[in-house]
Amino acid sequence: MEYEYIRTEQVGRVRRLILNRPQARNAQSRRLTEELDDAFQAAEDDPGTGVVVLMGAGDHFSAGHDLGTPQELADREVRPTQAGVRGRYGRSYDLNVEVNLRWRNLRKPTIAAVQGYCIFAGWAIASACDIIFAADDAMFLPANFQYFSVPWDLGSRKAKEVLFESRFLSAQEVLDLGFVNRVLRGLDHRLQPRRAGDWRFPSGSSGAFGADLPGPWSGIGTLLDLWTQLRDIDQELAAGWRSEWFDVHASLPAREATG
Repeated sequence: MEYEYIRTEQVGRVRRLILNRPQARNAQSRRLTEELDDAFQAAEDDPGTGVVVLMGAGDHFSAGHDLGTPQELADREVRPTQAGVRGRYGRSYDLNVEVNLRWRNLRKPTIAAVQGYCIFAGWAIASACDIIFAADDAMFLPANFQYFSVPWDLGSRKAKEVLFESRFLSAQEVLDLGFVNRVLRGLDHRLQPRRAGDWRFPSGSSGAFGADLPGPWSGIGTLLDLWTQLRDIDQELAAGWRSEWFDVHASLPAREATG
């Protein structure tokens, strides 16, 4: 599949998937979602990829659903969905539930790097990742429909409060609530500093996500390496167990049919 609304980068064993509609604050159109789903699957199938990092180009991670940009409306004209409630429900499930469940269960570690707005569907795709790092300017707004992960993300009591109030949560607040793992100063989609004095890759660094980074990023490369090693070991053990099981099963006498 050719990508128009996302782009990918490979840095060592790290695959970066970058939402690439900065002019629309990375609103998630049907086409973008389809491209992202294809990119996640390609990363999972690639033996040279150990970790997948989800990012957003520009100042914002994702402002949520595309409710009517010219590109989205044109796509709806070319590929209309079934009319009525059944069609709307099917589209909503396919684009905002099924894919998030699939990405959540990806067989490789996934990391969301969030800056700026992370609204509704933006919250959902970040929540589907294993780890979330947020810039200090990130603003989060969860929704109470479709991929409804909020009670699991925040706990049922806090989820009710936030959803009743329908308010933005700062990066520090979601860190305190346990939704994100770390808050970082000056994060953007290139993992480059936005302001003088912010963290940067050391000279001579490979530039890989989490590689040789100072300050709050220190140790992340080691964590990802360990995570990947554990995943590989787990897969090898599982493959060995399946092979042994089939060997034993094949050696058993055939079961006689009973009345």
